[in-house]
Amino acid sequence: MLSRDEIRKKKKYIVEKLKTKVDALEEEKLKSTLISFIILESYNDKLKNIKLFNLLEKISNGAILEKSTQKFRGMWDDLKINYSSYIDNDYVSFLLQLANNLSQIQVQYDEDETELLPFNFSNEYVIKLSKLFYKELGDKYIEDKAMAILNDESHYGFTKTVLVGNELDYGMTIYDTVFNKPYITCQKLGNLMELQAFNHEIMHGIDFYSMPKIPSQIYYGFHEIPTYTIDYLFHDYLDNMGIDKQQVKALRRKKLQYTKLTASRVLFQIQHRLNEKFGMKNTVNATIQDIKSVITDDLLKEMLEMESCVIADGLYNQILIDKELGLKNLKMIMEHPLPRDKIPDFSFIGLDNNSLLNLSQNIMISSAENNQKNNMLQEKQLQMIRRLINKDSNKLAFIKSSFLIIIIVLFAILIAVLMIKNGGVI
Repeated sequence: MLSRDEIRKKKKYIVEKLKTKVDALEEEKLKSTLISFIILESYNDKLKNIKLFNLLEKISNGAILEKSTQKFRGMWDDLKINYSSYIDNDYVSFLLQLANNLSQIQVQYDEDETELLPFNFSNEYVIKLSKLFYKELGDKYIEDKAMAILNDESHYGFTKTVLVGNELDYGMTIYDTVFNKPYITCQKLGNLMELQAFNHEIMHGIDFYSMPKIPSQIYYGFHEIPTYTIDYLFHDYLDNMGIDKQQVKALRRKKLQYTKLTASRVLFQIQHRLNEKFGMKNTVNATIQDIKSVITDDLLKEMLEMESCVIADGLYNQILIDKELGLKNLKMIMEHPLPRDKIPDFSFIGLDNNSLLNLSQNIMISSAENNQKNNMLQEKQLQMIRRLINKDSNKLAFIKSSFLIIIIVLFAILIAVLMIKNGGVI
């Protein structure tokens, strides 16, 4: 990871550059990179004494964080204006159908994450495993970019503490579009998710090196397609390595949970915003145009992430069927981001909207079948336990009855002996 001094020098350069006359695109690059460096400092305990900052933040009741971020908030709001992308009624209708399908995924929740057993992975092991994965993936283009990141420690770092009020979500990648370099922070989680999170963030870096993504120049919101695809492949890789299958299964389940939660959250937010704008009674008859009117840039970004989950599933299946073609399509996604002034169309990689709707239904149906299999398995296990209990109960009853018979026989023998001794009289 970059040192504090290196980041300060870069920030100082950007601040000075912003004082000069630059075009709109250059200004966006400078501002977004400056904010990225500020975020990077806030999420890595090697760059900032976060524990001390969090203590002072608690004592000041939030005043310190408020003051430190105030001057950058306006800059961030200016940038967000440029992220708006084109949508129409048909696309909104399509996204709603996706959300309805995915929200019906059947999966057991594990809110406290106890299903992931604790493992203490060294940083060296996490890095080595990622290197092996990208090498064995079998694509020279992706491997070269992965090694460019993994062999340069200034690209990444690990942290145990994050700034209060922030959520790292296991890992984070920020993009320096001024000096053209991604920087990765991965949280030390102490379980299998740590391996997935680091490998996931490396893919963000590969995506950036394939083509830097400037939000105002692309249909912003599909940046998780390559990483989610890699997550699915990484699960298979862990399976093939001989990692505990129940632990890998837990990772897959969490991925499915996240897809369902994202879709459910989208539907809830739409419902809530319709209620606020039109009232609960009128919401029942809301049109697609009404729904479109309440979709903000932030909500659209979440809807696009939901669609990304399905696209990634499609790419993963393509790779399983035809590895060369599937990886080719994955690289096309990275190298050819969609224009923000047109409705997203992924038919160029064989995933048009109808295909994506079918995939979302397959994910829903598959989850229901798996859930049914799990329930049947659990029922079989319960039946086996009941049989064992009944078997043990029968054994115990047999032992008790046998013991009683033995007592009766011994008592009868004792009576007979006494009668013989006493001449037939007891």
